[in-house]
Amino acid sequence: VKEEEKSRHALETIQDQLATELHDTLAKELTRLLVITRGLKERNVDASISQELGNLEVLASNAMQSLRPIISRLSVSSREDSVEEILQTCQVMLRDRNITLQSDIAPELLVTLSDNQRQILTTVLQEGSLNILKYAAAGSTAVITLMEIEEQTFECSLVNTIDNNISGSSSISGGYGLRHLARTVNTAGGYFEQITRGNMWMISAVLPQENPVADSTKEQS
Repeated sequence: VKEEEKSRHALETIQDQLATELHDTLAKELTRLLVITRGLKERNVDASISQELGNLEVLASNAMQSLRPIISRLSVSSREDSVEEILQTCQVMLRDRNITLQSDIAPELLVTLSDNQRQILTTVLQEGSLNILKYAAAGSTAVITLMEIEEQTFECSLVNTIDNNISGSSSISGGYGLRHLARTVNTAGGYFEQITRGNMWMISAVLPQENPVADSTKEQS
């Protein structure tokens, strides 16, 4: 039994090390690649080169989407980043394009969130920040807010200015990441929407309280 425990512990240690290495190297470099590619595409007037840069941007974004669940599966015992840490990471990422991500989230609200609500909030933050990176106007300010609209039910929103000179900015779909987020929110009993009005883009997610019926069923099983 002790040998089995040692083997399991060794495997978990290796998995955590791999997850950390992927997060600290490949994930960060892909984010950097997104920022650089985005900047080059903005400054380039050659249509064919801009198209190729756009293709590279999509590939890097898709790679980021694929890498995130791999890191999560590998990281067996390491703690997840807090909302504050993820917010800081997104702020640093957007700062490279001179975009400010302002947080209007009260710390006392964060401690009242359930694990599921916190996960949805961090996904809104991550996916929304990636879209801001792609479509927001340089030098602009994006704002993320969180408020309690009913007892233990919260609404999170992220608002930013769109750069109308960017190809595709007039019909932002959000791609796979936001579509997956919408399904996650809806499955949890919440509500998700994204709205474009003029040069403003907003995503909003209602984070429902835990389903007491589902919880009691789980306890009885």
